[in-house]
Amino acid sequence: MSNFQSNVITDESKLDIPTYIDQPHYVKNKAMYYSLQMFGWTLWTFLLLPLATAVLWIYQGKLIKSYIFTEQVYVQLYNFVWLAFLITICCASLLLWASYNWLRYRKAKDPKVSNVTQSTLAEDFSISTDELSKMQKSKNIVLHYDDEGVLYDYELKKA
Repeated sequence: MSNFQSNVITDESKLDIPTYIDQPHYVKNKAMYYSLQMFGWTLWTFLLLPLATAVLWIYQGKLIKSYIFTEQVYVQLYNFVWLAFLITICCASLLLWASYNWLRYRKAKDPKVSNVTQSTLAEDFSISTDELSKMQKSKNIVLHYDDEGVLYDYELKKA
């Protein structure tokens, strides 16, 4: 093993956690909080976002109108050709990218996962099949792992 030293703090008393985290009694008037949040999202979704979109569409329309249609005919044609060229380049780049991905991944198959038996799964977790059955039937499970990532304990909680 390497001499890697981790600086992870495991003692909760040394952590700088605000006192209101995970303390539901600090949250007062939840109904008002959720109502205000819902009002804000509704205002954003149905008023401000469409309004900003409409303003930007109008601005872009005026910009395109002044850029293409108010110039002389040969300038209009020149601008139109450049816009068509840029659109063609963008479309071609996307088609090339899609073709590359298709060529690269066309033979790739989805990996098939075979069914795992309870005994194999229990063996991987280093527990008995009876314990595995209890874990599968439980609503909440808290798994405890050691520093090497090996399961050493678990708690079954009823929800």
